[in-house]
Amino acid sequence: MGITVTRLPEFGLNVTVYSGKITHPMLLAHVGSMTDPLESGRWLNYFDPSADMSELELSSYIEMKRLVASKLAELYPEKPFRSAVVSNTEANRPVLGFWKSYVSNDRAHPAAPMMFSSLQAACDWLDLSDEARRAIGDLLGEDCGACGAPSANATSRTA
Repeated sequence: MGITVTRLPEFGLNVTVYSGKITHPMLLAHVGSMTDPLESGRWLNYFDPSADMSELELSSYIEMKRLVASKLAELYPEKPFRSAVVSNTEANRPVLGFWKSYVSNDRAHPAAPMMFSSLQAACDWLDLSDEARRAIGDLLGEDCGACGAPSANATSRTA
């Protein structure tokens, strides 16, 4: 439980999974761990139904915005950066909606995350291949169909 990042460089993708209680120190550690950019700058942020950010204070968002902007400017100074956020639970929608508005309304912030309630829609927006979708399905333990990949030829892999 917590925040787990899996790099899928063969697909030009980082997948971040949030689960359980998410705390301010966990978020700071997560941003600090971002050290190696991918060529494409595509991130899929998946909030597991167990993810709980209800105890984060406003100061957490202010600090996170500053840290994320600094880190993205360092890692992706001239590269496009795309961030898809997936949450299909009502509990996190207000928090994630606030985050999207907070960073999207700042033209100086390097990333405006797109919010999705389905994994398939996020994978479509990120323009992921069927192979990438199957890898995400394997990583998340989801049926490949949840990612929009044909499941007939699904292959399993260990993340």
